Amino acid sequence: MKKGFTMIELIFVIVILGILAAVAIPRLAATRDDASISAAAQDIATLYSDLGSFYTASGHWADTNTTGNMALTATSARLMTNVTNAYSPTASTITFRTDNNATVCLTLTLTVDGNVTTVGTNNPAGNICTQVIALPSVSTMINAVQSFGGTRITR
Repeated sequence: MKKGFTMIELIFVIVILGILAAVAIPRLAATRDDASISAAAQDIATLYSDLGSFYTASGHWADTNTTGNMALTATSARLMTNVTNAYSPTASTITFRTDNNATVCLTLTLTVDGNVTTVGTNNPAGNICTQVIALPSVSTMINAVQSFGGTRITR
C-alpha cells in the first residue's frame, strides 16, 4: 500500500482554500479603503490645524508680500503644513488630493484676512475622495468659512 493523498482529497483542499480566499480578499480590500479614508480625514484635520497655527503665529500666510497679495507656491504650502497631499496650484489656493495624489478632493481658498473657504470636488473620480467628502467631520467644512483672522501681536 502506497502512502499519500488521493486526487479527490487534494481537490477538496484546493476548493476549500479557494472559497476561503474568495471570502477574505474583498474584506481585505475594504479594510484597506477604510484605512485610506481615515488617514485622509486625519490629514485634512491636520491641514486645518497647521494653517491655523501658522496664521496665528505669523499674522499672514506664507509668501504674502508687503502689499498684501498672496503668491502661494508648493514651497510656501510646505512652510505652512507637513501634509504630503496638500499642494498649492494657484496663488491663493491649496488642494488636498487622495487616490495616490491623482484626485483633487478639496480645494481650500485662502484670503489675505485669514479666512479659509473649503470647496469639495463635484463628482470626484476617486472612491476614497467620495467617501472622505461624505464624512460628517469633513462635510461640515465644505462651503463654510473658517476664520483665523486678526492681526499679529507685535512686541
